[in-house]
Amino acid sequence: MQAEVHDRHQLELRFNHPLDQGGRWKMDVDAFFFVPRNVGLNPGNYSREQFYADFTALMRVDAQPIPLDVLADERDPSSPLSRVVEALARVRAEARPPPMAPVSVQIRLFANLFATGVREEFRRLQRALDRGGSGRRGRHSRPPPDEGSARRESLAEAFEGDLLGALNRAHHALWAFRRVRARWWPFERLCPRQLADVMRASDEHMSLVLEERLAQLSAALGADPARFDGTGFVARARARVAALAAEEWDYRARYGYLALTSARAKAEADARMRAQGMVGGGEYFTYRASLLKKHVQQALYLDVRGSRGDTYLRNAVSAVGAALAAIWALAAQVPTQIAGLPTRTQLALFAGAVVAYVLKDRIKANTSEFLLKRARTFDHVSWIRGESLAELGIGGLKVKVSEAVRFVSPDALEARVREIRAQRRTVRHAGVTQEEVIHYRKRITSHPTTAGGAVSQGYRLRDLLRINVRHFLIRLDDPEDRVDFYDPEARAFRVATLPKVYHVNLVVRLRRTVSEEVRERFVHLRIVLNKDRIVRCDEIRARSEAKVKPPVA
Repeated sequence: MQAEVHDRHQLELRFNHPLDQGGRWKMDVDAFFFVPRNVGLNPGNYSREQFYADFTALMRVDAQPIPLDVLADERDPSSPLSRVVEALARVRAEARPPPMAPVSVQIRLFANLFATGVREEFRRLQRALDRGGSGRRGRHSRPPPDEGSARRESLAEAFEGDLLGALNRAHHALWAFRRVRARWWPFERLCPRQLADVMRASDEHMSLVLEERLAQLSAALGADPARFDGTGFVARARARVAALAAEEWDYRARYGYLALTSARAKAEADARMRAQGMVGGGEYFTYRASLLKKHVQQALYLDVRGSRGDTYLRNAVSAVGAALAAIWALAAQVPTQIAGLPTRTQLALFAGAVVAYVLKDRIKANTSEFLLKRARTFDHVSWIRGESLAELGIGGLKVKVSEAVRFVSPDALEARVREIRAQRRTVRHAGVTQEEVIHYRKRITSHPTTAGGAVSQGYRLRDLLRINVRHFLIRLDDPEDRVDFYDPEARAFRVATLPKVYHVNLVVRLRRTVSEEVRERFVHLRIVLNKDRIVRCDEIRARSEAKVKPPVA
């Protein structure tokens, strides 16, 4: 599981579920949100419908990450490029072009794998920088001048070698795709227009992703002043990064792709576009980049909510409630048909019939609610589907997704969940840390395939859960708090403006069952909020705390 702040108001959780397990497997994801009482969220003001409106469940088909050099090899069967080349051979050999939908999906899959590979390469370089791969000095110990200088030069050379290798692999993978695309150009008019659009969009998207990562790496190289040690390491590394970025910028500008220019040129372009009634260059860049990303990834996403079985269950329960209400209403009208009784008795029976008829609707509603809670284990049950399944060779995949959410009592939680929540608490006083607990449950079940062929090796389901905290934020106080206090050092009263934040703890239990084998693990996150945004998300790792003896008076 991976967690990161997606934007100001959304936290994204990512889960990867391999598809090549064979037979039946099951994944249970239990997310427990511990919301402090001072946030103000409770079952009375946060309904199940609001929860599902704030929690976006996305699922897409993805492939296991592969190195960029393997991705660039069109002869390697694990690279989507090999399937694109095979389709090109069929176009050349056959009188009628084969269906192009599988080719479009493989091109999009290649673009996503390229983005993942570039991200991993540059994360590895960033970790090397953090470990001192740039030759920067350690914080706590400094070697002798001569020894330290030699060590820095050695580490700098090693990092530059890693950097050059990473840049070459990214460049080679991108141009491997472009060479295959060039071989398709003579046959584009024989294929649907969509194929050319997908190739162009994927090419542009990959170039923009690479440029973004290059810019971030260049900024990271100069982030630590200790790296400017007179060896020219930062300048040399930045020059290599900038050379590849300049090459990509020229390529995009030549073919009409997105390419930001300097501030003056951009302002002139904005003025020209506004004069023509068009969107400014800055807005156009971000808007088109967002559309490109969506276009490349859209075919890989699967539909997950909306189930007929759930609709049938609701209708059946409603029918039972309506039947009971109708019986009650019929029974209530029987006394009104009785004549010859004393007037006072008739009035009493008439009043009772009116009350019974009024209660009819409440009987229907309460009966439906009572039966639904016991007849329905999950709120949403559906079978995933998507246009990419058959094209990727996993048309026989049958996966059921079930979701449920409830407010639960902290005392009703399992002991292991309570134990993990109690680890490394910010505030330990029990009376101060009363919390509401929201339990979100998702079960993903893969059934044995009976049609459509076996599941292809190397594919996985990428399960995304985006948590929008808007209903949390609207109840919070201002992000800054004025505090009046006594300063013993100055022997005077002071006023300080301190950040006001709120902590929402999230404990996630992952339980995977394959055949009879069960694997389970827990992840504990602390989401720090203020009135405006998600400040950060920290992973809380268990640690053994040493026992401290109380001070002796």
